[in-house]
Amino acid sequence: MRALTSQDYDNIQAVISLYLDELDRMGLELTVETDMAGWADVMRSAPKMSVLNPAFDPEESHLHAGNSFWLRVSYEEQTVACIANRLYVTDDYIGLKRSLRLWYDRKPVLISEPLNVVIPEHVPHISGRVGHHGGLWVHP
Repeated sequence: MRALTSQDYDNIQAVISLYLDELDRMGLELTVETDMAGWADVMRSAPKMSVLNPAFDPEESHLHAGNSFWLRVSYEEQTVACIANRLYVTDDYIGLKRSLRLWYDRKPVLISEPLNVVIPEHVPHISGRVGHHGGLWVHP
């Protein structure tokens, strides 16, 4: 994998600017937020939302500005969409899933056997700094 060049960064910034301009044209505002309790509050009160992903819920997982953030899209002060993101630093991402620690890392998880996650042989071992996102909600 090659390193990103300054032209790559310029292209990425151009795309981000294009998206932000389009959101602005539509009357939407995008904010990046690190208070995951805010994401959980939005999700708990969101119409047609019944499940809160515990990986992004500060009551279930150890979250802080260094390992998590969420994107909020608002229209006239009302949240109309959001998604959460988290950074795991791990020796075994799939192991986090198997142990349920991906979702619950604040409290001990009592399971009789690990979650059965089947990975094809050609999939490489996932470790290091791993981004994980979820908790997408768009107002119906």
